[in-house]
Amino acid sequence: MSDTHSEILERLQAKDALLFGLSDTLDVKASLALVMITFLATQTGAWLSMDGLPIWFHSAQVLAAFVLAAAGIVALVSLWPRNHALEPAEAFEAWVQELRAFYRDAPHPEEAVAQEFRRGRILRLTERIEAHEQLDREKSRLVGLAYVLTGVAVILNLGTVMGLAFITPRLS
Repeated sequence: MSDTHSEILERLQAKDALLFGLSDTLDVKASLALVMITFLATQTGAWLSMDGLPIWFHSAQVLAAFVLAAAGIVALVSLWPRNHALEPAEAFEAWVQELRAFYRDAPHPEEAVAQEFRRGRILRLTERIEAHEQLDREKSRLVGLAYVLTGVAVILNLGTVMGLAFITPRLS
């Protein structure tokens, strides 16, 4: 039974660490989205300030501006700090002392304490993993939406670049 609990605990700790790292990875992706959004917004702003921009391209850039504003807000929301459930190691000693006091009259007190400690750790890790998974799902959804919106703006800006490339010689 001890080996089973130890293996479960080890796997849960590994998953907990992976989920914690995933949150950092999603933050990096959201930061990259913000960099792209900033670049595209600068490009869009430059085109919107041009005199004589054909109406189709002007309309595309107005739409790009709105899409980029939405993408920026979504990316910022995904980067908003969230509290991850952490369990301070200092709390373990006090918890073990409480378990020892509770099981002091049991037939095998140290075995009962060790078993309950492992069970409690498994329960706490499972709860923490569920909380981290929920945070990461939400963050992943927001980052995905920011990338979709940014992709729409990229398409609009590339369309504008291509369109201007074809009509620029005629504008001169």
